[in-house]
Amino acid sequence: MEPVHKRKRIDSPTNRENPGPPGISRSTLWFDDGNIILQAESIIFRVHRSVLALHSPVLRDMFLLARPDMDIEPDFGCPLVRMEGDLGSEWEELLTLIYHGFSKTRPGDTLSFIQISAMLRLGHKYGFRSYRAEALERFLDAFGPDWDTIMVTDDGTIDTERMHMDDSHSWSDVVNLAYDLRLNQALPLIYFNAIAHTSYPVWTPIFYQAFANLPSGLLV
Repeated sequence: MEPVHKRKRIDSPTNRENPGPPGISRSTLWFDDGNIILQAESIIFRVHRSVLALHSPVLRDMFLLARPDMDIEPDFGCPLVRMEGDLGSEWEELLTLIYHGFSKTRPGDTLSFIQISAMLRLGHKYGFRSYRAEALERFLDAFGPDWDTIMVTDDGTIDTERMHMDDSHSWSDVVNLAYDLRLNQALPLIYFNAIAHTSYPVWTPIFYQAFANLPSGLLV
């Protein structure tokens, strides 16, 4: 994650229906009075330092330590920061929750897997504590030690009261999320349900390897 000093000019798109140069698109989370631009993959977001700093101590410290003479992106009049290694889709989900709160997703509503993944991954990396805590509670509610907490349909779809799978994700994404973030208490139930659905033969070698890598005693 580092400031970008000079970039090619991006013309005047206002959203992804009106993109800029090939490979770059503005998110709908683009505020004219925003004072920092985040780029995750090929998506750019114009947001507010104060809003990000309010929720993320990591970003707050980054802004405080930034050079006063940090180069300004000439096309927009504010710095652009590249969010290395992050998914644009996950930043879109997290920023939507930050800016719109639960006006679109109420606290009692079921969240999609991409929302849970964004809150967990970015919450862990940048210290969005409240979002990570909410997502972790929902994730462990589905995949915690109680093996009766989750229901999987015949096609492998997750069906819980607090989380559902969106069309663009699969059980491999659930496995990767739990494994990458070392959510060890959830791994046994995730592996069990993953190999239980109809695509189990395809995943057999992957899950054998995953089980072999589980911490000692986790399955006891």
